[in-house]
Amino acid sequence: MPNLLPPCPSTLSLAIRTGLFGGLLSAVLCTLATPVQAEPARQEQRLYQIPPGNLDQALTQFAASAGLLLSVDARLTAGKPSLGLQGHYSPAQALGKLLAGSGLSAYFSDDGRVLIERAAQASDALELGATRVKGQAEDDALKDYGVPRSVETRDLEQLERFRGRSNADMLAGIAGVQTSDGRNGGGIEVNIRGIQGQGRVPVKVDGSQQSLDVYRGYAGTAQRAYIDPDLISSVTVNKGPSLDAGASGAIGGSVEMQTLTVDDILKPGQTTGWRLRGSLSDNSTADVPSDYRVRPRTERNDLLHPHDWSRSLAFAHKDEAFDVVAAYAERRNNNYFAGKHGYSRYDTSVSSGGALVDANTVARNYWPGEEVLNSSTHNKSFMLKGTLYRDNGLELGLGYRYMDSSFGEIMPSQIGRTGPSMTWPLGDFKKDIDRYDEEFWMRANPEYYQQCSAIDAPVPDGDNRWDSTGCYVRETLDPVYDYTDANQMIQFKPGNMKLHTLTSELKWRPEDDSLARYIDLNGHAWATFGRSIMYNNVGFTAPQRGQGYQDEQSENYRKSLKSDLSNLKVGTDISNTSRFVTGTGDYALTYGASYLYETIDPTRKPWQDDLENNRIERNGYRHEYSLSTALEYKPIPELTFTAGGRYSGYRIHDRNRQALFAAPAGADPDAPWWNAEFAGFADNAELSGHGFAPAYSVSYAFTPNVMAYALYNQGMRMPSLFETTLGSWSAEPNYDLRPERMKTFEVGASFKGSNLLLDNDQAGVKLAYFHNTIDDMVTRNYRYNPKGRPGFNGELKIRNVDSFTTQGVELQSHYDSHWWFADASYVYNIKAETCDRAFAQALREGGKSETPNCTTGGFQGSYTNTQNPPRYSVNLVLGAKAFEQKLATGVRMRYTSGPMYVLDKSWHVGTTTPQQHYLEARIYDFFADYQVSDELKVSFNVYNFTDQYYLDPMSQSMMPAPGRTSSLAASLQF
Repeated sequence: MPNLLPPCPSTLSLAIRTGLFGGLLSAVLCTLATPVQAEPARQEQRLYQIPPGNLDQALTQFAASAGLLLSVDARLTAGKPSLGLQGHYSPAQALGKLLAGSGLSAYFSDDGRVLIERAAQASDALELGATRVKGQAEDDALKDYGVPRSVETRDLEQLERFRGRSNADMLAGIAGVQTSDGRNGGGIEVNIRGIQGQGRVPVKVDGSQQSLDVYRGYAGTAQRAYIDPDLISSVTVNKGPSLDAGASGAIGGSVEMQTLTVDDILKPGQTTGWRLRGSLSDNSTADVPSDYRVRPRTERNDLLHPHDWSRSLAFAHKDEAFDVVAAYAERRNNNYFAGKHGYSRYDTSVSSGGALVDANTVARNYWPGEEVLNSSTHNKSFMLKGTLYRDNGLELGLGYRYMDSSFGEIMPSQIGRTGPSMTWPLGDFKKDIDRYDEEFWMRANPEYYQQCSAIDAPVPDGDNRWDSTGCYVRETLDPVYDYTDANQMIQFKPGNMKLHTLTSELKWRPEDDSLARYIDLNGHAWATFGRSIMYNNVGFTAPQRGQGYQDEQSENYRKSLKSDLSNLKVGTDISNTSRFVTGTGDYALTYGASYLYETIDPTRKPWQDDLENNRIERNGYRHEYSLSTALEYKPIPELTFTAGGRYSGYRIHDRNRQALFAAPAGADPDAPWWNAEFAGFADNAELSGHGFAPAYSVSYAFTPNVMAYALYNQGMRMPSLFETTLGSWSAEPNYDLRPERMKTFEVGASFKGSNLLLDNDQAGVKLAYFHNTIDDMVTRNYRYNPKGRPGFNGELKIRNVDSFTTQGVELQSHYDSHWWFADASYVYNIKAETCDRAFAQALREGGKSETPNCTTGGFQGSYTNTQNPPRYSVNLVLGAKAFEQKLATGVRMRYTSGPMYVLDKSWHVGTTTPQQHYLEARIYDFFADYQVSDELKVSFNVYNFTDQYYLDPMSQSMMPAPGRTSSLAASLQF
């Protein structure tokens, strides 16, 4: 068989390359091409200068230049465009570029002929005695650089290389992406370009969504997705709104994950196989403390005495009719230790001119090298999925996933030493850990002191202390747990999340030419059920539980701290693309629809006393639907226009009703004529709304390697259940909320190419400028006693602000020469601003006369104050390959500056949502991967190599990040 490819490395080297960017195609082609000597003329690279135009004309010029006999059915190429070809390529490389995006492949036969035909499925793409080359322009690592919008993808190799310590670490280093409070609670909340929360940036796994809104007390709120990274094969981050059928409400972007595939598990040539993987890590405690009052430890372990571990086993099978994947993964991480260097930078108080501000930093809570309490995770996950391949290009996929995650969690306001408070702005921890609890219980229920769960000596005295849950109790502490011991902190019982997910996927790309132009169908249907048990409730608004309620922490926590919720989400989306070739150009019409139903409710029936005093947990349901369409027009192959839009609507029902009185006055509830239940509650609330958001874009390919684009997209987000229902927090809901409307403007340019510095190297660069404005953004505000009520502290209320704007610049790049490689990105956030004329006027009338209508960050009480990203961030990966590419080693550097703004003005600060004081950080991670054999791969990592003490950007909790952590992992395929 003729060899049409560059010289091939050894078979073992090819096995290594299959795990690298896009190496699978070149590895297989080399392997098949090696046995037969090629004719010199067909083995050499040639210079091609084929201008853009019709594909059939481009193929004719190629055949003449290459001196090959080419056979093609004219009906396959009729009307198809070509970007042309400029440069030196082998015949296989040249055809791969010419056929990119055409749906065609080149078949090189033994007798020297080249047959152009419709691209075969993967199982048919390679045949003995011949070579089939699919149209593929560049390595997979460069595919993001050819897309006219901002997107970034990570493959399995990158995810395993930088797994990190916490689940959120899997997204570290992606340009424009930060994760919020990833050390507390075990979940992942993604911020893209300064936007996050309440469905603005959904996380999807195999098309399904899972998230839970969690109230974080004084620190605000979090929308957590619970994902097991050990079962994830790839991650794609889309920045900004899009017209994808399943992207309704995703105005900030989306994170789309794919679980393990057959190609991740099987070795080349296998149809059935297994993958066994395990890891060991240091820098963790031997166990998680069971007593909630503990002294953080300082005795670090090393990799010779590991306490953290993971293990997974995966099975895969594939053939022409179907493929199947099954996998089980388990990971246990105990509490980690903070870094030791750089602590002194935080060891200062932060003061400002704002009200109620005497800010302390994370260094006041945790000392260098000390155990960080409530930072453990224990995940157990299982997945089973399969794909059925039918005639004429029809594919049907089904899947099931289960996850049982236990995780350390603590309310941010309760992190602190037992001496002076370490949590801004709460003051003395012993006397003022919870201002609301203090006023509520001391004023309304003084006898409650004796009802609190006793945790020490039962005989009260006069020390008048507060316990760790904000409950006022009068008793003497045991000497061993003296609250003057500054070593003592709080360790809560881990929270738990159990998830069941069903997914299905439909793809239909007909092989029949009469249908192929009009049908390119994609659809998903899924359901996710989750049950959570957490200790993050708010005492005076949460159910107080009956005496018979079994609370495992009754000796340590107030009963009302426990929160049990069930959450169900059911969704579906479908889209199709029809293509038309006319004398005026090529058209592609994409149209789709989506539907989402979600419900949340407590796992137990509420008590009547709780209902009458508005002590309830969230209980409601929500419907959302959308219709979308986009028309793409190519008057010439280089120029593309797109126009479209999305129509969205929603309806929300709150099953809770607000009680209009705290207790009946002058009435006997036992009297048969007493009717307070009927007259004493507001009606159940229902909300609905709809709207249309247009989208436009244009792109131009100056050459096959250089592109520029501009887009203006709008997107709408409908109010969430958390924003519109009563329960589990202290903000008054607003039943008049308007949907948010995002307006995104982005311009960018990109370059991608090969054979630049070295033979067969590849490089890509993309630069983008973005400007996002959310009109009617939904957030929370706090006002001190706006209604002038005696004894009334203030008002927390969800409301629309006029607008929220972010603005910035991103640069990302990639280079791979197959001997050394690099990835680099830079982000500069220019602006984050909230405008709200009405609220600013209210603050001015309340005594803050200098309050402007527009402010950096957000106004007091706003969630945006805790979502303030770094002004600058830089991510750099440098690596080299050696020993016939068996070894890949290098270093990653992550730099983040301090926040964009110091939010210290009087209109910024208040009782809630303080800005956490994080500083610039440079974190270095070392990695080394070695392919011992075709079956065995060993990896070694050192995260935070210089053992820095630092706080993650946008942390809600004063929990320093992990110090230096070493990890050893091995993967075995058989």
